[in-house]
Amino acid sequence: STDGSSILYGLGLVKSVGKSADMIYEERINNGKFTSFADFMLRTRCNKTAAEKLIEAGAFDEFTKSRKALFMAVPYYCDVIKKIQDKKNILENSEKSEKSKENAKKAIITLTDDIHNLLYDAAGEEDIVERLRNEKNSTGAYISGHPLGSYPKAREVGASDIDSLVAGKTFTVFGIIKDLRETNRKSDGAKMAFFTIEDLSGEIEVKCFAPTYAKFGTLINEDAVVKIIGRVDEEEDVFNSSAEDEEEKTKLTLTSKEIHIVEAVKNPICIKVKHLAEWVQCQDALIGYKDNNGHLLYVFDEMSGKIRKSNAEACL
Repeated sequence: STDGSSILYGLGLVKSVGKSADMIYEERINNGKFTSFADFMLRTRCNKTAAEKLIEAGAFDEFTKSRKALFMAVPYYCDVIKKIQDKKNILENSEKSEKSKENAKKAIITLTDDIHNLLYDAAGEEDIVERLRNEKNSTGAYISGHPLGSYPKAREVGASDIDSLVAGKTFTVFGIIKDLRETNRKSDGAKMAFFTIEDLSGEIEVKCFAPTYAKFGTLINEDAVVKIIGRVDEEEDVFNSSAEDEEEKTKLTLTSKEIHIVEAVKNPICIKVKHLAEWVQCQDALIGYKDNNGHLLYVFDEMSGKIRKSNAEACL
């Protein structure tokens, strides 16, 4: 559901969370909002898998800019939580000596400090496609964005929206590959591929037979963003053959003839300098990013009030 500009998604719907959602909800209601990921782990003792899926779903985005960095730190958090619980078990064991219990109390304090002070690369760069793929795997949907968000619009690459396709014509479509299945032709073992291509309007099944695969097979990869030229046909939908509506018994498929990679659009970056002399002093450092998938860099000269294109690139 939505609440103004926010999207509300139930915890219980996140993969591998299930019944833990009730416990997490009750803890938050009874003892207040979670103030950090460490606070969440200490108060809920959430298991590793559930914690990882919640991270991928974006449940802790207010605590970090990098889901990947937090995800990589989960095993450490879980290890410390287990050690704390082991020490608490000593406190609850009537057979343990007072000295053992005193040592356990000190250890709990130290371990709690450790988990609160854990440092990880919260500003680390992430692959946006991987981030969104994990998000969809955890929730069943892209929530914070779409893998095509940093790519040109379909019309800008001469493509039609998938939901506008009709049978019997050749179309160009543009989108992201998913559900890739590669196989071999029975007659001679030549490679073929079947996959789905998804854009912002919908998705369609794609067939890439041996002749096309021989030319473009290296471009066919899971999560690759491609432009495909091919013929759209209508065929029986074997997985929906029991449908009462005749239209629902058929589906459109695309037989590919050409496949081309589409590059992401890198947004330009603009920096301000008080005057061009200041730019001369810093440009050498920026040029160092030139071969690192840089973004086009513009310079705003505050003295003249003009924006100039630089000969350097910068990376985010």
